[in-house]
Amino acid sequence: MRIDDWRDAGHVEMAALYARERARWLADLGWDSASTWALTETSRTHGLMPGFVARDGRGAVLGWTFFGVRAGVLRIGALAGDRAEAVRELLDAVLASPEATLARRLHAFVFPTGRAAEAALERRRFSLERYLYLDRALSADDDVPPSTATEPFVDAHVPAAVRLLARAYAGSGAAECFAPNGRADEWAAYLGQLILTPACGVFRPGESHVVAGPVPGGTIAGLVVVTEVGPGVAHIAQIVTDPAARRRGTASGLLRQVFSTAVRRGARRVTLLVAESNVSARSLYAKLGFERRASFVFAARDRVTRVTARPAVPAAAAVDA
Repeated sequence: MRIDDWRDAGHVEMAALYARERARWLADLGWDSASTWALTETSRTHGLMPGFVARDGRGAVLGWTFFGVRAGVLRIGALAGDRAEAVRELLDAVLASPEATLARRLHAFVFPTGRAAEAALERRRFSLERYLYLDRALSADDDVPPSTATEPFVDAHVPAAVRLLARAYAGSGAAECFAPNGRADEWAAYLGQLILTPACGVFRPGESHVVAGPVPGGTIAGLVVVTEVGPGVAHIAQIVTDPAARRRGTASGLLRQVFSTAVRRGARRVTLLVAESNVSARSLYAKLGFERRASFVFAARDRVTRVTARPAVPAAAAVDA
């Protein structure tokens, strides 16, 4: 087995790998990730995103990965491969890369094909958290007025939404997945990614809503950001409520508003991701009819200072993932 810089792979070869992932996401999640892989390929061909390909002795691809560094965090965006050995070699190549020396913290958020990715991450002493991908069917019965007063999420709400995210996740370990250091600029970048890029689906402004806070025009007490991830699939990319507004029906009101607006425009299903450890949120989602469909894995650890692995192929300069 050998590990190659993925920038040396041909476009046709990579297109086949993306197509395989796209088919898997569609079958398992109902998520059409075509735009995500198109953006990934653009970054790869321009040398803006480092990555590796694992090959067997005949040159056939056994697995692949890509990653980047932002704000001192190395983020692994994929760790694909069916063979455990290939996934382990790919992860070790990332950890031994020049980019890894620039990072203080290491993250991975992946949709694994099996146990190989989790086993490789555990082997390298990452702490793991499963994020459950939940799914709910929509019907005409969901087109009912919600009990909570909401208003459409517009650009003018963005500053208040960033402050809400910072308040709601303050002191919570769950924040690391979104804003590793909990800073306002990280929350702004995260929200911007949801709204401006297809990384988590195509933003649906007409289906995203806020609940106004106690000071008119000054704060918001709740926010839901909705994207479209596949034909007829509305995805709740983020839902958050102010700590002071919890247990008042704010979250359930936002969710019912999503059901209503999504079914009105013809969506058939609604999906979301929730940390397996978030018992209270999972309980709410279960009461509203969500069921588990698949799971992602979030992994984190401090920078590896010593890795027993083969020398890595020189990678591209560190860039934002």
